[in-house]
Amino acid sequence: MNTQIKVDNTTLGKTHPTLAQSELKIYLHQPKLWLNILVIVYTLTAYYGGIILLLFPSIWLNIVGTILVSHGLVYAAFLGHELLHGSVFKKRNLNELTARIIRWITGMCYVPFHQAARGHIGHHLGIKFKSKAKGPMAALLALPKPIIVGVVILEWLYFPIVSFLYLWWRNLSPLRQGQPWAQRYRVLLLMLARGTMFTVLGIISFKALSLYFFAYVTMITVARFNQAFEHTSGYSEDPESRISFTTFSPVISKKYPWLDILVLNFSYHNAHHILMSCPWYHLPSLNRHVFQGHEEHHLAWVTLLRNYHCFRTTRLFSPSGSAIDQQGNVDLENFYGVQAALPF
Repeated sequence: MNTQIKVDNTTLGKTHPTLAQSELKIYLHQPKLWLNILVIVYTLTAYYGGIILLLFPSIWLNIVGTILVSHGLVYAAFLGHELLHGSVFKKRNLNELTARIIRWITGMCYVPFHQAARGHIGHHLGIKFKSKAKGPMAALLALPKPIIVGVVILEWLYFPIVSFLYLWWRNLSPLRQGQPWAQRYRVLLLMLARGTMFTVLGIISFKALSLYFFAYVTMITVARFNQAFEHTSGYSEDPESRISFTTFSPVISKKYPWLDILVLNFSYHNAHHILMSCPWYHLPSLNRHVFQGHEEHHLAWVTLLRNYHCFRTTRLFSPSGSAIDQQGNVDLENFYGVQAALPF
């Protein structure tokens, strides 16, 4: 591990070790533009090509199309996260232009890019923006009890209804909060455009629309799985080191790290919070540089699947619980994870 460390004031208000200034160039000033272009081309091809395959009568082409649309949406979600950090292109206008395309795919286009970026960077800086409106969970708890019971049943059945409720709570905020008419018209026009698009798809093939919805739910589930174990409050500062962990890194596989490219290395979340401007393709090397590799906060998906399954309804209304025992070791038996906002 590198011994030259500094306090990075771009983290969550905690003391994280970072690299020496000369070493930052390795992770910030060695761009691989061709990789980002490849990811963008793949994302658009998988998404739109997959939709075309959904329209064919062949069940096998439908299966391939559903997989492609699902992964295209997953890449669009995590690529959108990269764009919020401006780590895809050097020029800001190119990041914003690409973000408009990508956020249209994921349905995150209702919130202006600059507003979403401001909120996400504020999250990294530990800034909490004040809002007079109730949060989505507070609004959910205020609903009639039968509706809350229905929400719990759907979540028990693995349908991410809370994420959809949060999504529309955020998307419709300009209408709900009485913002300027220009912002309200923008939301209404986007709703009309996207609603027309999906209506036409449903008229052409209801089967294709159903499979698309399944692919979208898959994307939401993958994003929620990562978020359930990130940004937790249950893992406190290790007194034996100068590292303060505020999030787990839910890697797909410790043995085969290349598998994490399937989620654009979003699972290296501790490394991301140490240096939030580090592009996705440098996160594994940054992680190896800063960490030894055997830290307990690096947990493989196979370790977390049982926890995600067992506490899928508990985490809806409960605190995250405790992730460490009295000896300071990770113990997930009393850790429920968090029901966090969508990461894009």
